Amino acid sequence: MAPGDKASFFDSLQDFARSLSRSSSSMLGGQPEDQLKAPVQELLRKFGAMVGTGVVSATEAPISGVGRPDIAVGTNGLLGGYVELKAPGSGANAKKFTGRNREQFMKFSFIPNLVYTDGNEWALYRHGPVFEAGESYRNRQRRKRSLRSELQSPSRTSWDY
Repeated sequence: MAPGDKASFFDSLQDFARSLSRSSSSMLGGQPEDQLKAPVQELLRKFGAMVGTGVVSATEAPISGVGRPDIAVGTNGLLGGYVELKAPGSGANAKKFTGRNREQFMKFSFIPNLVYTDGNEWALYRHGPVFEAGESYRNRQRRKRSLRSELQSPSRTSWDY
């Protein structure tokens, strides 16, 4: 794929969707989120090719004291961030996480660049709340504090906003 070749990347997205369909309809079993690893890694590699840089990834890369996000992503020899996979249909909105997913997000929310995906929904988190393009620094800090207090509240099991 040549840098800037958006048509080829669109083809890559279609390949990604077909790969997810094959995995989800397989009779072989397996953990649903694990079926996303190879397709997501390939999509990241193809995106890197589209923007003209090599993207490398590794699965289950440990972060001391935090845990093991599903995929670590790097380019040009540097770590760029992580991808945490959720079972298809789980979504990527941390405000809707409950139970184990909520506890995991509380640990992972301090990771600077973290993408959550279930293969359909994608969200980029940077030190907490979902990243919104064009957002002011002050507003982002306010949302970070709000999300952290919500996550740390033991009486809350889900969000209603």
